[in-house]
Amino acid sequence: MSRQRSESTKDSTPVRLTELGRRLRAARTIAGYDRMTDLASAIEEISGMGISARTLYAIERGEQMPHFEQMVCILAALPSDEQRLFVEPAIREDIRQRLWFTAQA
Repeated sequence: MSRQRSESTKDSTPVRLTELGRRLRAARTIAGYDRMTDLASAIEEISGMGISARTLYAIERGEQMPHFEQMVCILAALPSDEQRLFVEPAIREDIRQRLWFTAQA
């Protein structure tokens, strides 16, 4: 199955790729990573996993869903406030309500 999907298909998936990309860009900028290569370097330094700036650009544009390991490493490179900004709003509402990390305290 292709990683690229039509806009209508993206909206029906548990994670909205376009929104995830917008949120990654916002979280990256707030965290002080002005260039994608800065975030890529931080990810590699923190996690030891290399994610290319090109892959990060594709995620930001909503063209690619990050693999689980990539998602974890991206989150590790972001401060905790930006982690929630990045992930939570991109998850479809009915799915988000069932996740432990989004539960109301």
